[in-house]
Amino acid sequence: MARAKPAPDIVLRALELLGAAPEEAMMIGDATTDIAAARSAGVMAVAALWGESSAGALLATHPDAVLTTPADLLAHCPAVAGAL
Repeated sequence: MARAKPAPDIVLRALELLGAAPEEAMMIGDATTDIAAARSAGVMAVAALWGESSAGALLATHPDAVLTTPADLLAHCPAVAGAL
């Protein structure tokens, strides 16, 4: 049985299903537990500031990247941005 976040179980399962290594992935979250789960799974932790948690709480977790709008994600996905 999978444990709830901040345990990395759901992130690790997603990696398994996608056949991806942690260094090839990122998790975008709007809660401090999302950032903790990403870190525990070894993936890039990205804070989405438009969601559930306050910006201050998310920034205090020291995420690897910060998104203020969904469009900011394109900077972290150059292959996708180039295809647009």
